[in-house]
Amino acid sequence: MISKLLFIPRAAEDIIKVLLHKNILFSERWNIAKALAKIKIASLSKKLNEPFVLRLGKLKINCLYNIHIGFLIKEIFVKEVYALNKNKEIFKVLDIGSNIGLSVAYFKMRFPDAVIEAYEPDKNSFELLQKNIRENDLKNVSAEEMAVSDENGFLFALSIEEKASVNSNFATSGKEESQLRAKGIPEILQQNFDIIKMDIEGGEWRIFKKIIEHQLIPKASNWFVEFHQIEKNKKQFEEILNCFQRNGFEREERKEVVYFYKNI
Repeated sequence: MISKLLFIPRAAEDIIKVLLHKNILFSERWNIAKALAKIKIASLSKKLNEPFVLRLGKLKINCLYNIHIGFLIKEIFVKEVYALNKNKEIFKVLDIGSNIGLSVAYFKMRFPDAVIEAYEPDKNSFELLQKNIRENDLKNVSAEEMAVSDENGFLFALSIEEKASVNSNFATSGKEESQLRAKGIPEILQQNFDIIKMDIEGGEWRIFKKIIEHQLIPKASNWFVEFHQIEKNKKQFEEILNCFQRNGFEREERKEVVYFYKNI
């Protein structure tokens, strides 16, 4: 009971910070603040994985309740970790690890005419991703229920308590019932994209080995990559940074997300 009472001032502080955020239109700030308030209230009564609907202005977000929903909304819509550093015309976006579609919705808000190719391997997340695309009538968005890896084949889902979680993890071996399809990054990057966003909970290291091997970094002029366990993969991380630099990219670190871009 005491922990729930202590939660109230922290919740109020979060909402006030959003309302005072000057880089976002007030109408957007108000919509985000209302959504965060609803999440905070839900935390007092909702059970883990219980169906939950949020409104972000005209956007209807279908999700399953978990502690990460509020964090994701703040990262994507308040801190705007996927914002370009300057206005550019965007035609094609590749979203690897779309979860329930918050990043897809963000890109559509910012670039309504863009074609978006989304990949999400988790069954629960993918169902919500499809539902959010359909119910918000997001045009020119294709979604594939599969992982992205270094090559075509299969990965295996690791069991976690949260459904539709941002922390879903996958291994290269496992039980047959946890098997899911994976599409190789060389096949996907036979075409060019204006933006590539990648958030796949550690799978990025396997993918970037193939990206560097096949010299695929120039396939997009803007990359948003969330790197996990950097200390454990420090040598490869330095290699990735150097490879982007050799290809004429600059970088901006936004906490977990690294934004690589070309000033063109």
